[in-house]
Amino acid sequence: MTRVWITRGSRPQAGYTLIEVVMAILVICIALLGVFQMVGGAIGTTADSRNRALAMRFAERQLEAARGEVVSSLSTSTGNTHPQLSQWLGASARWDLTVMDVGPRLKGITVTVRWRDGTLDQEISLSTLAHTAGIASIGAR
Repeated sequence: MTRVWITRGSRPQAGYTLIEVVMAILVICIALLGVFQMVGGAIGTTADSRNRALAMRFAERQLEAARGEVVSSLSTSTGNTHPQLSQWLGASARWDLTVMDVGPRLKGITVTVRWRDGTLDQEISLSTLAHTAGIASIGAR
């Protein structure tokens, strides 16, 4: 019986081993997970900024509407709803108007917008001062 020994030749091997391929795929997957997490965080931040800008716009409109009225006739009201606010920020969105005396003919007006973003309660407030006779009284002087 003759035995034949098979040995590796002296030529260099081409290609990658299975371990090298698995490690490369693992590194790529970890890098992609990091990228996806950053994109998700950026999308969440963008949505939060958008909601805050919309709430700010609504509060500005309500504040200007209040300043245009005779301020002495305004009173504090809470838990107000508005279709546009609900469309922008969801059904949980509410706004409050707070009117308080600051001086003999001066009142402080604050508009606060509240909404729920997922599990977090969000809120922005804008304040101004107004003459009790309203903005029209300024031109009458």
